[in-house]
Amino acid sequence: MRSYGIIPGRFARDIFICWFLVALSILATKQFGYWFYPIACVIIANRQLTLLLLTHESVHWALIKNRKWNDWIGFYFCAAPSLISLKKYRRLHHFHHFAVGDVRKDPDLQLYSAYPMPLWKFILRSVLGILSLKIAVSFFSYLTEWPEALSGRKTLKGKIFVFSKESDFIAFNLVFLATLAILISTHHLMDYVLFFLVPLIVVMQPYALLGGAMQHGPLKDHLLSGEKSRTIAGPKWLMEIFFPLDINFHGEHHLNPSVPHYWLRQFSKDLETENKAIVWKESILKASGRLFKNS
Repeated sequence: MRSYGIIPGRFARDIFICWFLVALSILATKQFGYWFYPIACVIIANRQLTLLLLTHESVHWALIKNRKWNDWIGFYFCAAPSLISLKKYRRLHHFHHFAVGDVRKDPDLQLYSAYPMPLWKFILRSVLGILSLKIAVSFFSYLTEWPEALSGRKTLKGKIFVFSKESDFIAFNLVFLATLAILISTHHLMDYVLFFLVPLIVVMQPYALLGGAMQHGPLKDHLLSGEKSRTIAGPKWLMEIFFPLDINFHGEHHLNPSVPHYWLRQFSKDLETENKAIVWKESILKASGRLFKNS
């Protein structure tokens, strides 16, 4: 089988496109009026999800070959601006890969354990979760180290965890405070709320949770060990909306997490050609039907 190595400089293109489209959406709203704002929110949320997935690439050391630069770029250009702790995400996500589907050990079980459910119940839960900020609190509790800080968690050596090398809590908060100071001093705090927090909380977080559910749920459909991560098939434009960076090839990703996103499509074809593995594949319509049928 071919090598699926990291392409030098590819990360710069991926990150630039994300931030360019965010900036373009903001400028378009300012230029054409706030009738464009709902469209801008969807575009920005899609790019926020893409930044989350680029952080995911960094979590697997698949962003840049040099691990030090992989973590530095991944943290400062993808994770921290998206209010994500790279090190927290890495710890939990590696557990997820090791124990996917395990009702006791998989930290992502919350994403798909409640399915299947009626569509009306999903919509009601989503709306209430957005309005009550329950989804946002859950998201930030999972992807930041504030829970560890508030609980006073310590390392095995007795040191406060968030002050240890195993944490990026201090750097994370310094980035946030510096960003906040710049926004306040330049009178752009409301723009930050409108063009970052609203898309993040109202659009990106709910459909990131839906994507996670579609990639692994419902739990009772996991019949074989090789069928715990679903690959979603559909038109490329639709996949780019719901599953940027070809993360719809999720079964393939779980087979080999070190494969960068731009090789996943080829990796999938090679697996089929060489009969190397069985991957759980379904269309987006069939996968949706599994999630939203009456339980």
